[in-house]
Amino acid sequence: MVRIFKSIVLALSLLTVAATAAQAQVTVQGVPVEYGLSFQEPATPIMERAVGQFNVFILPLMAAVTVFVLVLLLWTCWAFRERAGHQPGNFTHNTRIEIIWTVVPILILVVMFVPAMRFLYYNENGPDMLINGERGNDKHAELVMQVTGNQWNWTYEYLLYRDENGVETDVSGIEFTANMLPQDALLADTRRDGSLYKGETDYHVVIPSNTVVRFNVTASDVLHAFAMPAFGMKVDAIPGHMNNTWALVNPGKEGLYIGQCSEICGDRHSFMPIAIDALPKEEFLAWVGTAKGELESGAIGPSLPARYDNQVAAAN
Repeated sequence: MVRIFKSIVLALSLLTVAATAAQAQVTVQGVPVEYGLSFQEPATPIMERAVGQFNVFILPLMAAVTVFVLVLLLWTCWAFRERAGHQPGNFTHNTRIEIIWTVVPILILVVMFVPAMRFLYYNENGPDMLINGERGNDKHAELVMQVTGNQWNWTYEYLLYRDENGVETDVSGIEFTANMLPQDALLADTRRDGSLYKGETDYHVVIPSNTVVRFNVTASDVLHAFAMPAFGMKVDAIPGHMNNTWALVNPGKEGLYIGQCSEICGDRHSFMPIAIDALPKEEFLAWVGTAKGELESGAIGPSLPARYDNQVAAAN
């Protein structure tokens, strides 16, 4: 009886330790899921608008058109099938029907055009509206960084950080190249989630939440594509050309996000992930100070944010 009681106490202790460790884990917000059927949980205003527009407007419209065409096709096959005693018509034109099947698709495209243009306008002008506090928006901080695609890794350079009051923090000198983390290194690092093989990188991009982050994207060799599904962000990286995109991680959506190169760029294309940590601004600024010191001291890349070490301490 005593042995059974001790076994129960030991099991409960192990469960408590496991629960504590799980609660202390860095929140993994945006990663692919097995057998996933929908979009990832939106983390930015752009992705929220994209998912909302698709689920509320585009998908029902596509379903309605598909069902209508299917019903019309089945009815046509049934009504005009070959039957004894029925003579098929020999007409080839019907002006009314031809007008209908020309005008209705045009009207559908016009109806789709309006929300699509509003979305594109926000995608293009959203950063300035959010940074300057235009059109009823609060003023937001701004981070600018350059992203360069290489075979087969990403180079990141921080260019500018300015808070919502226009005060700049020096982020110059923070530049590093991030490679996919090998599986043995991933499993050996207790700070990381071992299930994120082919998604984790040795060094993480760190950005502040509730901040407009501008990504200037280019490539050093061949075509790549910088993509982060939870951000609603995908832009081509082209040698000799600078594209740009932006993201603003909503407050409460802080955590680790996993993206990937989305343009076939060679035999190791599938080993070119992107790992971004979105942190509260205070943690981001603390990481900036640490990263600058490490890189100035000769490190090839910055440490992970402090919360990774804190979770290990909490688990122990």
